[in-house]
Amino acid sequence: RMLTFESVKQRLEREQPLTFLEFNYMIFQAYDFLELSRREKVRLQMGGSDQWGNIINGVELGRRVDETQLYALTAPLITTSDGK
Repeated sequence: RMLTFESVKQRLEREQPLTFLEFNYMIFQAYDFLELSRREKVRLQMGGSDQWGNIINGVELGRRVDETQLYALTAPLITTSDGK
């Protein structure tokens, strides 16, 4: 699924490899949401619009593994990636 994201495709096309952390970040964030759902009954994850793909992976993981309905809410970033 990660390979379907435009940002990942562009990095690979430019032959800029992903670091170990970048490659696994999506998995770690999804699993974290799953564990918060299990242990603390968290049902909503909120974040910046740049985190949409990561958050959706957590929602999907919860649905597939635990058949739990989880939710995502994102908002536009206040600043751009260069801090403006």
